[in-house]
Amino acid sequence: MMCDLFIECMENILSTNKQHSKCDCGDCLKNSDTRSTVKVEENNKKYIIKNSLTKKLTVLKVDGGMIEDASRQKCDYLVIQLEDKISIFVELKGSDVKHAFEQLTETINSMHNNLKDHSVYARVVCSTKQNVPNYNACPQYVRLIKLLKKYNGDLEIKSRELTDDISSFYKYSN
Repeated sequence: MMCDLFIECMENILSTNKQHSKCDCGDCLKNSDTRSTVKVEENNKKYIIKNSLTKKLTVLKVDGGMIEDASRQKCDYLVIQLEDKISIFVELKGSDVKHAFEQLTETINSMHNNLKDHSVYARVVCSTKQNVPNYNACPQYVRLIKLLKKYNGDLEIKSRELTDDISSFYKYSN
């Protein structure tokens, strides 16, 4: 189950930089500030956002944080720019990229009520990247791409390290 206090927690983070006082999701809030570089990493895989616009970026641990249910598929992290409603779902994966697509799709779908008016993006950082044309025939990839288009977002896949600049997300946002 996803955190029941997500909306309240995000409002609290926006105003105080702290999780909701009644949050029982554990340690899901990693940071929420305007640092110049935001980084999440696991097992030699890194996702980095350069914060060239000095926006307040909130990093949440999804797997084992917001969603603790071991039976549910979920991605690793969510990076949100709350004021401008930009959500970036991140999966740091070994080599099973198709499973990463399923995890991202499941996480985004489970949060759809909380993502109204958000631009939603997905990022996969894996150990090895297969050729992208192979993904076009993959139903998990096609499903994720359709979902992201619904939210005016996109998907990026890189091996070992992926770096975005926050400004690149503003060409799509409202």
